Amino acid sequence: MAEINIDVDSYLKEKDMAASMLIYDYSTPERISDETPVTLLSKENRRLTQQDGRYLLFNGYGELYIDHANLTDFKEEFTHILTENHPTKLTQDAPNLPIIIELINEVKKMGLTVVGSRQIGYKSWDIVDWNALLYNLQTIGTDIDRTFTAKQQDDKDVMVNSQNKVVFEKYHNSKEHFIWDTVFYDIVDSDGNIIISQIHIEKLAIVLLGLILKLRVGNIKRMLLFPRISNDIITNPNVKLQFERHYRSDYRSISSITDIKILDNIPIVHDKQHSLNKFNFSISGNDITTTNPIAENDAENALMTILHDVPDHSARNAKKLSDWIIKTADKAHVFIQRRERRQFNICDINHFVIKNGQIDDLIADERPTEHQFPIETVFEIFDSALEKSIRYDLSLDELVTYLLSMLIKE
Repeated sequence: MAEINIDVDSYLKEKDMAASMLIYDYSTPERISDETPVTLLSKENRRLTQQDGRYLLFNGYGELYIDHANLTDFKEEFTHILTENHPTKLTQDAPNLPIIIELINEVKKMGLTVVGSRQIGYKSWDIVDWNALLYNLQTIGTDIDRTFTAKQQDDKDVMVNSQNKVVFEKYHNSKEHFIWDTVFYDIVDSDGNIIISQIHIEKLAIVLLGLILKLRVGNIKRMLLFPRISNDIITNPNVKLQFERHYRSDYRSISSITDIKILDNIPIVHDKQHSLNKFNFSISGNDITTTNPIAENDAENALMTILHDVPDHSARNAKKLSDWIIKTADKAHVFIQRRERRQFNICDINHFVIKNGQIDDLIADERPTEHQFPIETVFEIFDSALEKSIRYDLSLDELVTYLLSMLIKE
């Protein structure tokens, strides 16, 4: 590590930079193989007994220079940045697009097409009666526009069911018009029917892999797309279930990386034919969507899965997918460890302690927060021969694309 000969705090102020530390509670790591009863997709209730930090360096515009590094990597990357006149900003962490195109080409052989559309929200409603919503979805159908009626009641914009019971209440928030446009993908069969919809690009590779492995479509949705929300989160009164209306662009068939990049700028059409509905869970007071969107026609199955302990018939498919990923890791000469984690808090770093010309310590202030963070599963890849960590804190989606990219390199 190079020696630091500058006033680090003054440097950060001059460059309009700041650093933060995210504090996580982790479970002990567990190595997963195709012989362990625990799979990569198992629902775990592990004690979070180990605390560790992840570090970010960013500027006043929120652009990142270091993203979620452990302390060792942060010190090394930060020391390198301090020697540069113009530090390099990180580009948005996009999935491995060549891998995604390879998988798209494989599902094409199965008569399936991937299409994408750019979408932007224009209305949002809070569901004030979750049970009434689920009952209506089960008894009448998933078409919200046909099942519910918009009206004004007590000076509020609401939607009521056929018994005139308020189920939706208009979401009024000053930030509502700051909704970013997002690209989502759908998978279409040979008859033109959408079989899986509202897939974010981060999830696209593993969904396509599930189809290639001939997993049941319903199980793919349940395992990979439906939100996994722990009981302590779902019972939090600050958690909202929201119904959203979005406009979209025309669908574009995806065959190349160029097609994916074009979607970022394809025009959105603001008419009824290009309108679609979806559901999201979010934390009130933070205005942050915390889960994957739920397509309107999947709402009944998704909400039954999330709100009720319904029988889970996806275990065999989960084992098949997990074993395939593990065997792929074996081919790449690596092994996988799994951990559960939950963000505990965030701290603002306000001073770096330099000792013997190196970053020795830091001083940070913890931010007060009442936000309840979800538990998530993360994976770490180790070199099998050296037992040395190669990548850490990967999501399941990132794990798949990274392993496939390792095989291509070979």
